[in-house]
Amino acid sequence: MGERAGALVPCFGTGGEGPRASSDRGSPRRTRARGTDQQRDEDPEGPPRLAVARPNRQPRSEPGTRAAQAGLATTRHALAAALATILLSLLVASRLALLGAGFWNDEAFTALFFVDRGPEAILRGDYIPNDHVLFNLLTWYATEALGRREVVYRLWSVIPGVLSAAALTEWTRRRLGIAVALAFLLLVATSPLHLELTVQARGYGLGFAAMSLLLAGAAGRSRGGPPRFGVVAGAGLLGITTLPVFVLPFLGECAFLCTRPKGRAKALATVAAVGIASLAFYLPLLDAILASSGQDFGTMAAWTDVLAGPYRDLFSSWVDRMATGVPRPLGATVFWAIAGLGIADLTRRGDRLLAGTLVAPVLATYVSLAALNLQYVPRFVSYLLPPAALLLAMGLVAIGRRATHSLPRSLRGIAAALLVAAALVLAADGARVAAEWSRTPLETYREALDVARHTGLRNVVVNSRFSAGFEWYRGGLRLTYPDPEALSALLCRRDQRFVFIDYPLYGRPFDATCLRERGIEPTVVRQRAGGTLGWMSVWVVTDKASEVDLTRGR
Repeated sequence: MGERAGALVPCFGTGGEGPRASSDRGSPRRTRARGTDQQRDEDPEGPPRLAVARPNRQPRSEPGTRAAQAGLATTRHALAAALATILLSLLVASRLALLGAGFWNDEAFTALFFVDRGPEAILRGDYIPNDHVLFNLLTWYATEALGRREVVYRLWSVIPGVLSAAALTEWTRRRLGIAVALAFLLLVATSPLHLELTVQARGYGLGFAAMSLLLAGAAGRSRGGPPRFGVVAGAGLLGITTLPVFVLPFLGECAFLCTRPKGRAKALATVAAVGIASLAFYLPLLDAILASSGQDFGTMAAWTDVLAGPYRDLFSSWVDRMATGVPRPLGATVFWAIAGLGIADLTRRGDRLLAGTLVAPVLATYVSLAALNLQYVPRFVSYLLPPAALLLAMGLVAIGRRATHSLPRSLRGIAAALLVAAALVLAADGARVAAEWSRTPLETYREALDVARHTGLRNVVVNSRFSAGFEWYRGGLRLTYPDPEALSALLCRRDQRFVFIDYPLYGRPFDATCLRERGIEPTVVRQRAGGTLGWMSVWVVTDKASEVDLTRGR
C-alpha cells in the first residue's frame, strides 16, 4: 500500500493484516538488489562480490537512527496496549456496575411470565412480540443453578455481549490493524446503546454475539480467504432463535455471499439448514410468531430509514451526549460519509468480501423493514451495532491517516497525542455515564416498593396500568390498581392506611389536594425512563390507627 496507506498516527502500530507503516520503496535490501543487477549488466564477467561494493548502494542507517526507530516502535506498541487495556477495562467494569440494578418492566415481564415458568411455558406457552426464546431458556437453567437474583437473570446477556465485543476487536486487529481495532473498541465500549442493552435480562447480548460471529464467519479468517459457512450457520441459528428479526441480516448476508460463484452452493445450503433448524425450534410457537409479526409497537419503518436509520438508531444517543441538538439528517450524512471512506479503503486494498459483509446486514434489515411496513424501536435492530461501528471505525482511521500524512513529521507526534487524549476523554465520559446510571435505574419499581415496605404498611395503591415491574417486587405487599374515579375517592377518605405510588409515565393525572391538605408530602424516586415523567412519587397515608386490607372484595 505504500507510505500513503500506512501514514497512521505515529503512536499506533498496525499489526495483523492492516496497512504497512512504511514503504518498501527505497529500502536498503531492494536498493542493493537493483545495484547488483546494474553491475552485472555493465560487467557481466566481473565477480559478484565486486558489485556489492559499488557506491550506488543505499547507505546503511546509522546505529543511533536504528535505535531511535526501535524505541519509537516500542513506544507505539506500549501506548496501543495501554489504550486497549483502558478500553477493555471500561467495557467490563461499566457493564458489571449495572448488573445489580432493579428490573425495568420488560425484564420483569420476561422473568415473571417466561423464565420462572420453565421450559414448557417458554417453548410451548404464549408468545408475544419481541420475546427472546433461547435467552429465556438459557436463563431458566441459570436461575435453577444459581438462584433468582437480578444478576443471574442478566448473565446470558452481559457475558455474550462483552465477550463478543472483545473477540471482534481481536479479529479486527488481525484483519485490519490495531488502529481500526482500537477505534472500534472505543465506539462499542462508550456506546450508550450497548451499555444499556447488554446489562438487561433480555436477549440483546446474544444478538450482539450472533452478529459478531456472522461477520467473522462471512468475511473469513483472512483477506482473500473463503467464508466459514459453519460459523455463518451457527451465528444465524443463535441470532434467529433469540431474536426472530435476526433472520433479516442473516438472509442479507447469505444473499451477498451468493454473489460469489465459488460460495453460492454453500450459502444456499447454509440458508436451508438454518431455516429447517429454526422452524423446528419455533414450531410450537410458529402461529403466534407469524401473528405477532405485525405488532403495533414502535415507529413505522420508512424507505428513508435505509439512510437515516443506522445513525439515528445506533449512534445518535452517543453523539447527543457530546453535542446536543445535532440534526438527525446531518448526523446520518456524516455517518455515511465516514463509513464510505472505510468502504473505499477496503475496496482499494482488494477486500471487497469484508466490505460487502459489513454493508449487507445493515441494508438488508432496513430495506426489509420498509418493504414489509413493519414497526420497530431502535433496540429491535441493536444487533447492527457491530457492523456499523466497524464501518465508522475504518472511516475514522482513514481520515486520521490522510490528516497525519499531510502534516510535517515534526507535528505528527503532537497530532498523535491529541488523538489519544480525545480517546481518553471519551472513555472517561463513558465511565461517568456508567456511574450515573448505576445510581439512577432505568425504572424504579424496586426502589418505590422498598420505600413502601419500610413504612410497615402492606396496602399499596398504584396509579399506573398493571405493570410486571410492580408485580415482580411486590413480595408480601397487597397491590391495587384502581380506576381514576375510585382512586380520587380513596385519596380523600380519612379512614384508611395505605401507601400510594403515583407513576405518571403510565398513570393518569390525579388531584393531590386531599393529600396536601393533610400535610402529606411524597418521597420522589428518580429514574432514567420517561423523560420529564421519569419519576415515581410515594405517599404514605396514615389517618386511621389500624390498616384494612384494600384488596378484599375486589
